[in-house]
Amino acid sequence: MIKLGKLRVENFKSFKEAYEVDLSDKGLLILDGPNGFGKTTLFDAIELCFTGKVGRISNTDNKQKNTHVLKNDESKITDLFLELKDGNNTSIVIYAYIPPYTSKEENKPSNCSVVIKLLNTWPNNFSEISEDLINRDISLDSIIGNENIGSTFDIFNYIQQEETCHFLKDKESKRHEKISHLFGTVKQTRERKNIKDIKTKLATKASTIFSKISLLEEEKRKIEINLESVIEDGNYNKDSINSSKVQKIIESPPENKQQLMYCMKYIDDLIWFMNNREEFKRLEYNYYINYILDNRKNELKDLILIGHFSSFEQINKLQKHFNWLLSLNKKIDDHNHIISLCSEESDSLSMEVISFLKKNSTSLDAGLLEKVILCDSLYLEIGTYQEILSKITNSRDELRKQFELCLDGQVDENVKCPFCGDKKALINDLWVEYDNQSIIFEKLKSEKLSDFEKIRNEIKLIFIAKFTFKSRRFIEKYQRYLKLQGPISEQLVSFDRWNSVMKIKNWLNSNNISIDELLRDNNYEYIGDSLLERESLLKSKLRSEILFVDTDISFNMIKTSLKSLDVKILNLKLINSDNIEIYIEDLEKDKNYLRLIDVKMNSFDLEEKKKEIEKLNNIYIKVKSKETLVNSIYLKYNSKIKEYEKSVAKQIAIPFYIYSSKILQTRPDGNGAFLRSAENIKENGYIRFVSNLKDDHDAWNTMSSGQLSGLVISFMLAMNKVYPTKLSTLLIDDPIQTMDEINLASFVQLLRNEFPEKQIMISTHERKSANYFAYKYQKQTNVSIINMKQQRLGSL
Repeated sequence: MIKLGKLRVENFKSFKEAYEVDLSDKGLLILDGPNGFGKTTLFDAIELCFTGKVGRISNTDNKQKNTHVLKNDESKITDLFLELKDGNNTSIVIYAYIPPYTSKEENKPSNCSVVIKLLNTWPNNFSEISEDLINRDISLDSIIGNENIGSTFDIFNYIQQEETCHFLKDKESKRHEKISHLFGTVKQTRERKNIKDIKTKLATKASTIFSKISLLEEEKRKIEINLESVIEDGNYNKDSINSSKVQKIIESPPENKQQLMYCMKYIDDLIWFMNNREEFKRLEYNYYINYILDNRKNELKDLILIGHFSSFEQINKLQKHFNWLLSLNKKIDDHNHIISLCSEESDSLSMEVISFLKKNSTSLDAGLLEKVILCDSLYLEIGTYQEILSKITNSRDELRKQFELCLDGQVDENVKCPFCGDKKALINDLWVEYDNQSIIFEKLKSEKLSDFEKIRNEIKLIFIAKFTFKSRRFIEKYQRYLKLQGPISEQLVSFDRWNSVMKIKNWLNSNNISIDELLRDNNYEYIGDSLLERESLLKSKLRSEILFVDTDISFNMIKTSLKSLDVKILNLKLINSDNIEIYIEDLEKDKNYLRLIDVKMNSFDLEEKKKEIEKLNNIYIKVKSKETLVNSIYLKYNSKIKEYEKSVAKQIAIPFYIYSSKILQTRPDGNGAFLRSAENIKENGYIRFVSNLKDDHDAWNTMSSGQLSGLVISFMLAMNKVYPTKLSTLLIDDPIQTMDEINLASFVQLLRNEFPEKQIMISTHERKSANYFAYKYQKQTNVSIINMKQQRLGSL
């Protein structure tokens, strides 16, 4: 028998440091002390080693967490070691661990799990597990003798503090699923499920085939109705031939229903045209108006701007006028520029004026041109020093001139010099001093500088006034022509734009639509912002020209039909690709020919539908036969499994009734509870606990919480009695919280007498309960009481 040996936890929940307890020689281990000192934590550690999870941790919290709920220190590994002993020998050591620095995803309560390895012996070094200790050839299930230890550990071996009644909370079918492997029908149940899956698939396939047959029958009925209507129509003739005028029907006859449907529609559209030619003219007329409005918006604007022209040559002439205006505009700008440069307010002439005159030499007379060239040449020959000296002289002269203007009419006593700031008693003294300084400056000038200033002043005095006078006369004469640039530029369009406008204009004229009142009156009228208003009026005018047409046929439909059949309309006549006229009789002949094709297609389709329906009917009969056979097998299989499970359930029911009657001594009648399972073969398997044989209500809905706790413990003991596993340890976490003292006495007596070989590990927060357990067990087995409060506080 397998029992628990040593248990070691480190960095697990409240246990930061390593904590070890040895259960090897203990028949009864009692964990004593108040809540909060780690009793339940040790039970969690054992459950984690066996199942890889802690059942009482909620798996509904799926949010990421910064810390792991089972770790004390995130930066360290969490180690759990649990020794399983067979007699005095170590059978296996379960090693469970959680690595350090787990991710937020791993820290989700719903993801709480550990890595589990099996070791051959208890390790000497817990910080580094040798690969030689790891046993990969054996499984925990085979050692314990329970293949479903993960799902049944809390039924056979462990009663939890918070979840004492968790098994009862499960649905009745879920209870059955958890312990069904104990009935020995796992293989048969799996086979029954496979048979049921086959039965379901056969039923689904039969239903699908039946739906296809129904759909085909409906399609067949429609084909038959269509055939009857075509044959009853007098135009049908089995010897019909085409007119040989519509090449598309000859070269590419319709090959399927869709092509035939379109071809029939195209012929009908052309027949409508032949019978409604005047109506077609109105359709065409309206179509082009709408097309112009929707797709020729820019052309309508151009029509307003240039629609008064009769030829593109007129636009070319305007282009020449516009080029002349551009040249004129530049000349006027140049004259304005020279006028601004040659301001009479300055006595000297800047080099900017000289440079401008040289660049525009064509407009100068011979005398002025000679002076300008000489002045420019001298300017290039004088040095930087002389140039600065010239500028200083000019600045002095200009400053004196302005100063005299400022002193006009003022007393000439204590006058400050505008050049150096010295005070002069009289104004005459100031000018005498100025003249003396001017003589000094003149002596500093070179001969070329003097010549340069002389020629520059000569140009200023003799020629500039005359030149600026001519510029002003030129501006006055030609300035008025510049206002023509705006009107002319509006009319300058490319030849392609002109052609597009003329197409619209010619179409409007051919249909007697007059828009002259909305066009430009002459070449020199400026449209500008009024273009939008005229455009709106033009569109309104075109919309008012749309004619009423009472038909569902559209011009686009006729166009599509013509294009699809490679036919055109010329002078309201139908012409084929060989320029041969098509008459309405030809179209009727082609329509009858298409009816013949339709009949042939329907006849072929009808035969194909019949064959397909017959084929599917044969398959349907076979599938239904198989379904009936499989269903019969399933019912027999299910019946035998239910009968066997019922007989096995009775084996659990008897000890369960006895144990529950002893533990549940608070029941008025002193009887135990009953266990019921599915009896009807149509019912799914279930486990139900009831108060009496006539009661259909589950105990979960009829018993108190204390009775339910005793019921679960009774079921655990009954399961261990009827289906014992190799794991001979019962873990009960503080049952006293949900059971009264009378139940406790019965419970202890039951454990001692019915399960003397079981290793019991139990916790309680009441000292008297711990002493009671120890007193009852001390003569029968080794008893150890561990006060967790003293242990934990003593280690600090």
